[in-house]
Amino acid sequence: MAVNNFTGPCMRMAAEMVTGSLVNVLDIIAAKLHFCYQLEVPPSGYYGTELPNGTWTGVIGMVSRGEVAMSGVLLTFSEDRAKAVDFSQPLYRDTQTLVYSRPEVQADLSGFLKPYSILMWILLLGTLVLVFLSTVLVQWGDMVLLPPRRGSKSEPVNTREPDVEGTDLVWTSFLWTLTSFIAQGSPWWPRRESVRVVTGCWLLMALILNIVYRSNLKAMLIAPYLRLPFNSMEELVQTDIPTLVANGSMMYRYMMNAAPTTLLHRLRKQVVVPSNLIQEVRQVKQGRYAFLTSIHAIRALIQSQFTKKKNCPLYIAAEPFLGATSIGFAFPKNSTLKKQVDTIILQLKESGIMEHLLLSSLSNVGICLHHKMSGRPTDTLRTLELGDFYGVFCLYVGGMLVGALIFLVEIALGKHKMQLE
Repeated sequence: MAVNNFTGPCMRMAAEMVTGSLVNVLDIIAAKLHFCYQLEVPPSGYYGTELPNGTWTGVIGMVSRGEVAMSGVLLTFSEDRAKAVDFSQPLYRDTQTLVYSRPEVQADLSGFLKPYSILMWILLLGTLVLVFLSTVLVQWGDMVLLPPRRGSKSEPVNTREPDVEGTDLVWTSFLWTLTSFIAQGSPWWPRRESVRVVTGCWLLMALILNIVYRSNLKAMLIAPYLRLPFNSMEELVQTDIPTLVANGSMMYRYMMNAAPTTLLHRLRKQVVVPSNLIQEVRQVKQGRYAFLTSIHAIRALIQSQFTKKKNCPLYIAAEPFLGATSIGFAFPKNSTLKKQVDTIILQLKESGIMEHLLLSSLSNVGICLHHKMSGRPTDTLRTLELGDFYGVFCLYVGGMLVGALIFLVEIALGKHKMQLE
């Protein structure tokens, strides 16, 4: 039986041994038909590609030439391959998808900005400017257009509101608008009804904005979402992440024949066809490559990694690229063995044994896939760390610098006023 050096879907290499549900299927077939088998790796080590003269390399080449009785790996059914070999009854349905190193949760220096979008922050800045100008204009209008208010026992007859003018009016309005937005006190308070309407609306709006901001910030710090590099083929082609595609695989053939306007053609500029696929695949978990291959092969990788290291360094893209394909064994044309194997495959599928063997060999995959599609690392709470507050600390330092600058401005304005008096 011919196999490739990566072993393929439902099979994996472990300590020079081939394991997986497909090995159990082959053992059942060998026991039922009373023969022994030996796995052979073709010189090229891959599934096989069609040469210009119509011959094939790799696993398909060995099968088509009759050098082996059948393939020992599952191959995707296709029209061009069917011209060279005969396929068995399909064992499984398959999809092509992407796998990549799963990012870790890290401190975000700009995390305090995340509760609101960029557009929201721009609108808030514009609102601050608008409230400041409105406060200044309303007070100035009161001074110029409205008559003096009637006095009372506690207030002189000719008192005008506001009780500040010129530079003091602008400066006081600026400080009050800013301090009320960040929930800080201010010694100035409005007395005229028109000014109170403007400032009262702003106080109510600032209260709501601050409550929403604090609530969202707390929720994001306690249960953050991972920012995945990509989650579909469309997102992958917008990055510069090198992507592994096995030589001779169906995806490689589709890519080489893809039209210029398709996603596969756009992906060609970042595709890496490795000479040693096993070695290069090991670097996927380090974030050096993405890997485009069968979902069964990806699950076998995740199972193998969890079995060895008890961790889940990989995630699968949520959107598959190519689905609803069939995979099965390949036989030489007009092979008498095919009919016998097909009968056993149908019995295994109808009895549920085929599905049971597959799920049993991937018992730990569900642990790693749980919540991975949504990008959440876990569904439990976590304690806050110092790194979660780096951005807030930077904001405090910036606030201190701004406060010092305002203090110096107030001193300069005070000296200037004393000189005028």
